[in-house]
Amino acid sequence: MCRICLKYAKCNPTKIIGTGTLLDTNRLLSILGEKYNKSMFDIHGYVLGEHGSTSFVNWTSLNINVPNNDRNEINNKVRRIGLEIVDELGFTAYGVSAALLKITKCIEEDKRELLPVSTYLKDYDIFISTPSVIGKDGVYENNKVTFDEVEKLEFEKSVNKIKK
Repeated sequence: MCRICLKYAKCNPTKIIGTGTLLDTNRLLSILGEKYNKSMFDIHGYVLGEHGSTSFVNWTSLNINVPNNDRNEINNKVRRIGLEIVDELGFTAYGVSAALLKITKCIEEDKRELLPVSTYLKDYDIFISTPSVIGKDGVYENNKVTFDEVEKLEFEKSVNKIKK
């Protein structure tokens, strides 16, 4: 969607922001809060990549310790939860609306907040979700992330899926 917007809007790519994995990240924080009996507002971390089957939890960004044996289960639950919501309600409009509201407020109030949204990465020539600083002038910085070796491979997998 961001690529199509760029093609027709003919504007600076820093003005184009997709919801990316913001919704997935909120779901992750909720899952972790429930599983480890913490407030989701005290947990910081991201789901990154494409919003879909190759999204992945950026474990190195989390401020809580998640045992390795829990990680696959959590990652898979984050990927599946949207489908479960659609099966239950028939749609996921509320989560998307909440994500759009957060992005819009960030722009309107020039919060310059770090959000996992889809922005243009020149090195890859694609829009993909990475932690990006967002404010009234659009994207100030993007790809503000550290990956371990496994996460680098997951990110490349997402990049390749989007490019295809």
